[in-house]
Amino acid sequence: MHTQYFPNRRPGRIQPLGIQQNTIYVYVKVKHVLEFYAIDIRLPYHWHQIAKLNISEMSYTFSTLSPDFRYIYVLFLRVAREMATFAVQRFDLENNGTADLFLLNAAEELYRVFEVPLDSVTLRCDSGGQLVLYDRSIVQGEIPFWTIRLEESTKTFRILKNSIPTAGDDTERNSALFTIAVDPVNRCFAKLMSPRTMLVYTEERKRWVEYHIPVEQSLQDIFGSDGFPVEEIRGIRETFGTHGHRMGALQTRLTFHDLNDVLVARCLHLHWNTTATVEFDHVNREIQVRLLAKFPLDDEVTRMFYLIASKEHHVFLGVYDTAIVHIKSPKLEEIVGWRMQKMLMRDGHKDEVLQISNYRQLLALALTKYADKDEDLAENLKNLGIEPPRKKLVVMEIELD
Repeated sequence: MHTQYFPNRRPGRIQPLGIQQNTIYVYVKVKHVLEFYAIDIRLPYHWHQIAKLNISEMSYTFSTLSPDFRYIYVLFLRVAREMATFAVQRFDLENNGTADLFLLNAAEELYRVFEVPLDSVTLRCDSGGQLVLYDRSIVQGEIPFWTIRLEESTKTFRILKNSIPTAGDDTERNSALFTIAVDPVNRCFAKLMSPRTMLVYTEERKRWVEYHIPVEQSLQDIFGSDGFPVEEIRGIRETFGTHGHRMGALQTRLTFHDLNDVLVARCLHLHWNTTATVEFDHVNREIQVRLLAKFPLDDEVTRMFYLIASKEHHVFLGVYDTAIVHIKSPKLEEIVGWRMQKMLMRDGHKDEVLQISNYRQLLALALTKYADKDEDLAENLKNLGIEPPRKKLVVMEIELD
């Protein structure tokens, strides 16, 4: 396991979208613009902008990335000149970020949009381009849930409410944490009721059913307790309103993070992070928990962050820096590449490093700056077919894996 740190290239809070192998997708609000970036974790100083959206006069924006990593969707509400616009902007990443705008169908009453609790909903997308909105801060009662269907021919959309009902086992009790989005686009949610018990809703059953951690499995080696560590939850503020019974805030060392079909539990204890996958056996109604990693992190990152958690990488998007935890040991060439970039940055070559987008450029830059100090290095690089640039960094099309 290896932890890598690098400074954020843009000011403001970096927001997560997703991760595909070695590429993380993020966005950030800079003044009145949403900027979207793809970052190769092997070359983390180069942030490739893939889309941007002017959000002046927009009251709310929600962004999501399609599971195939082709589209970015931005749902927004703009109020200008006493006119309200509820629309979806779609960026096609396979077509240089070409944008399409979808407007709310004229048959829809705009007032229905204002029934959505825009301060607490989350936007997600399925593989077919259908969008969903849901409010996972509800701890008792129906979970508000909306489906957004885009019409390609008319470039319009309709928003349909279809809340997750309360039918099923013991649903009148408050859950110990916020509702867990297991697979929200397929309407699968869970509620942690006790250290070893969850209520799970599936669209197939259309009801909440109690699931248990198998009797023979203890989480002592994972979280230091027999079940999920929920005993230290405190600071709960409950609110009641037209949209249901909601938890306003809480403090706990246990959190859950979903990414496509992967659910990861994270526990913080004595400055150590522990992560584990959580899987559900819907036939036997069991919860399977498997350890992923245990690791420390710098306080500068963990004080406030967003997390993208997969089985291969954990990306902690801090306020000023980002930390990437590699669950499996990275390749030697990746470790050497990171050290080479840090060395170049340290020696005053920041502007050139920020432009590097592949290993050939990195090696060529290193050869330019250091070859006169190490003739053997120059000879070895030439044997690889890499020639030093004479005046400026040469952009080469072939990338080394």
